[in-house]
Amino acid sequence: MRKRERVLQVASVLGELMAGEVKLRWQRGRNGLADPEEFERERARALRQTLEHLGPLYIKVGQVLSTRPDLVSQTVIDALGDLHEQVLVRPFSEFEPVLAKNLGAHWRYRFTEIDTDVPLGAASIAQVYRAVQTDGQEVVLKVQRPGVAASTRLDMEILAQAMKLAMKRAPNIAEIFQPEAMLEVVFTAMRPEIDFTVEASNMDDFREMLEQFDHLEVPDVLDVTKEVLIMSKAPGVSIREANLDDFSEKEREAIGRDLCAMLFHGFLVDGLFHADPHPGNVFVAPGHPATVIDFGMVGRIDRRMALGYTRFMMATALNDGEAAGRAALEMGTLTSRANIAGFLGDMQRYIPTMANQSLQNMEFGTDFNQFLVFCTKRGIAVNPAIALFGKATANLEGTLRRFAPELTPFDVFRDTMGGIIRDQAKQMVAEEELLRVANEAFAATRSLPEQVRYLAQAVVNGQYVLRIRDDSAAIHEDREDIRARRMRRTLIGLAAAAMWWDHRRRPPTS
Repeated sequence: MRKRERVLQVASVLGELMAGEVKLRWQRGRNGLADPEEFERERARALRQTLEHLGPLYIKVGQVLSTRPDLVSQTVIDALGDLHEQVLVRPFSEFEPVLAKNLGAHWRYRFTEIDTDVPLGAASIAQVYRAVQTDGQEVVLKVQRPGVAASTRLDMEILAQAMKLAMKRAPNIAEIFQPEAMLEVVFTAMRPEIDFTVEASNMDDFREMLEQFDHLEVPDVLDVTKEVLIMSKAPGVSIREANLDDFSEKEREAIGRDLCAMLFHGFLVDGLFHADPHPGNVFVAPGHPATVIDFGMVGRIDRRMALGYTRFMMATALNDGEAAGRAALEMGTLTSRANIAGFLGDMQRYIPTMANQSLQNMEFGTDFNQFLVFCTKRGIAVNPAIALFGKATANLEGTLRRFAPELTPFDVFRDTMGGIIRDQAKQMVAEEELLRVANEAFAATRSLPEQVRYLAQAVVNGQYVLRIRDDSAAIHEDREDIRARRMRRTLIGLAAAAMWWDHRRRPPTS
């Protein structure tokens, strides 16, 4: 499809959405929809249907929007929370040319059986089939729909250009919501889905990361091209379909704990996390490790963000609203409308409400994403990956409720925090990390204008008091010694935090 044709098609669909919005408002004025909540639900349903109609890229946009309570209402979040494609299964014959192109003309000789009648899955990007190789191994065969990669890249180009033009007309919105960064999160999530070599690379990364977990594994990649992926078949069924009576409570709890630890350790230490660990993406079989599948939507963050979120989580666990707020500030970007004092006040009021909730009543992912609302209201832009992590945590909660209801993510976070801090300390002594710290010191000189604005705002709000002391001797200290002492302090602080956290977790001795 040509670019002009696709632009006209998207414009037509969006025009229908806007016409529907006008009709809803007219009906509301005529008391056809007097209930405000029903009016909002109708609007949310219309948005969802529009995104589904436009295809996979726009569905990903909806999934990311569902992570942002600061951008859309809870009604819209509820409507988009389980957004998925509704596509018809296409005949296997349509995929045969793709297999021949990627695996060669004699691709059929690689398999003794392919279940072409009932695919394991069907989406607008690909269809998935159960197959048996000539060596007898049962595998999963994932084949991309013809032409879908080119059409998705075209949608990316159109959407990026449209957003860039729109944000030139709305600089205040661009500054606080960073929509182009949000789009990049969507594009990053889509690239593995239209290039299976990227998804296979993600699987390799996770396989290495999960070596430390006894109850989790990743399918083996047996062969991969951009349009075809052959991998080992996961034993058992998805957690969505599992019969809990087939598993002991101990086995369910062990799998649940490893799933939570995978998410937290990946986010806080490895900078890599599965962004969609819902019950359909985890397969289980009695006596086997659980198999995590579908690595098309993966989140990545840098070390600075991971350390900031660690401080945020620890402060929340300790019911310290101001410390949680300051950690959140380190993860955000101050805009020209930033109100630091107001944000810290919001957090000081909100964090105790979380601390006083029972673990059974706490919506971990949803509650933690609530701070995004405070950030936006107070003029602080937030990295979209933080919201994506909140969504991943909420999805994991759904998996735990189905498979290990006696656990919550907060339980596992509390139990694994000591190990996470120790692993962060180990990374601090790596040669690559020392180079990163030096680079950050250089880059920090370029961020002085923002820091000056932050300091000026804080002074106006009465949050800083300047104290002066005579310390002229420090000027003559060797610079290498200063850097070494700072590094030692950081490492000692991390180690002390880990030991303190472990000590705090232990039950008191009688």
